[in-house]
Amino acid sequence: MVLSADIALPELTPAGAVVADWTFGMSDGRLAPAPAAWFHSWRALNGRRVASFGRCTRGYHLRFHGKADFLIDRGARSIVCWRRRAVTLTTVRHLLLDQVMPLVLSGDSRLVLHAAAVVTPRGAIAFAGPSGSGKSTLATAVAALGFPLLCDDCLVVKPGKHGFLAGPFYPGARLYPDSVRALGMTGLPSLRVAAYTRKRRIAMSPLLQPGASTPLAYVFVLDGRAPHRVVETLALTRFSRRDALVALAACTFHLDIGDAAAVRGGFELQSRLVRSTPVSRLHHPWRLSRLDETRDAILQCLNLVPALR
Repeated sequence: MVLSADIALPELTPAGAVVADWTFGMSDGRLAPAPAAWFHSWRALNGRRVASFGRCTRGYHLRFHGKADFLIDRGARSIVCWRRRAVTLTTVRHLLLDQVMPLVLSGDSRLVLHAAAVVTPRGAIAFAGPSGSGKSTLATAVAALGFPLLCDDCLVVKPGKHGFLAGPFYPGARLYPDSVRALGMTGLPSLRVAAYTRKRRIAMSPLLQPGASTPLAYVFVLDGRAPHRVVETLALTRFSRRDALVALAACTFHLDIGDAAAVRGGFELQSRLVRSTPVSRLHHPWRLSRLDETRDAILQCLNLVPALR
């Protein structure tokens, strides 16, 4: 996919002189018209509304409260953004690449999973789960042992000749400072992801896998982090197909949950995926001091330990 933009997007690989699939531009004024109705919202753990979704005549209006609005025109394949005065372009780039584009990519005979992934001799191994579940940290810990990192948040999955293929929207790693220290990456150059988060975008090109698709071999679904609850146990449990389907549905990006045809198409793809790909629940300790234990348990589950020697 090629994205043409009127601002620099250093996170992406330059495409050269080719026709763009989508265009992105900044607006000097508020986006109009406003949607007739807001039909969905994302909320933080404390109940605060983070983002709102609205339908409008030309497509969809996404509002990230206090930050920026995005107008998505699927017919014209264009995205326009208006930002509040205090919001930096760094924050706009993060919202575009890590929030809006995964939603835009959803549908069209593919799944977009909220997942990090690495490439192994067995194929791509994905770590899916909600924000804050440790996907990026765990995938980067595995990548540090020599398994290239595909992505840390947005995994595009589509049917292949044998099973499913997995690839990144774009490769990268975004980690909190304590994860950077735990992984021994303090010396690597990094950039701030956005003004409202402490996460850093780590320069780790030797560990990154170019954007080609790889057969999907396994999916681990991480438990969400509950407030005031510390998990001490480590357990890997293979899901039944039914439970795997439910777990994957919760980790799939959808631009419009009211679009019955798109949701039905995603459900059919998820059903095919759980029949061809093992999916397990990963219940792991919320302690960086036990990160190596969690990583090694995953490698042993996949019989990948000999590959490290």
